[in-house]
Amino acid sequence: MPQAILIGAAVVGAAAAVGQAYTAHKAAKEQRKAIRAEQRRADITNSRSRRAAIRDARVMRASVESQAALTGLVGSSAAQGSLSNIQSRLGENLSFLDQNLALSQQASSANEAAARWASRGAVFGAIGGVAKSIGGVYGGPAPTPVGG
Repeated sequence: MPQAILIGAAVVGAAAAVGQAYTAHKAAKEQRKAIRAEQRRADITNSRSRRAAIRDARVMRASVESQAALTGLVGSSAAQGSLSNIQSRLGENLSFLDQNLALSQQASSANEAAARWASRGAVFGAIGGVAKSIGGVYGGPAPTPVGG
């Protein structure tokens, strides 16, 4: 009768381990979905920011050109300097957005890899739990260390 209880406990332990591995896999899958959704959100935000930066630069450029035309300074070094400054700022802003997007993509990739590794670790943990349960059934209780 005690052998049947040990076998039953091993079966329950194995079932729990399989359940643990399955839920860890599902959790990692959902985490990857969340990471992809967050990356899409970052892509949309970046795209809107790029369009806004370009639009703002065009508005500033038109304003400088209009002021230059009204004051008779079209082609002057002051007007050209202002236009060059606007273009330079636009380039800086777009470069910042590109760097930010690249970092966001790197973070998403790292988070997805972490989710995969966590899922694999849970599977190995579950396998170890099954092995321990089976070892307990067939090997008997673990010996108690002697001495201090």
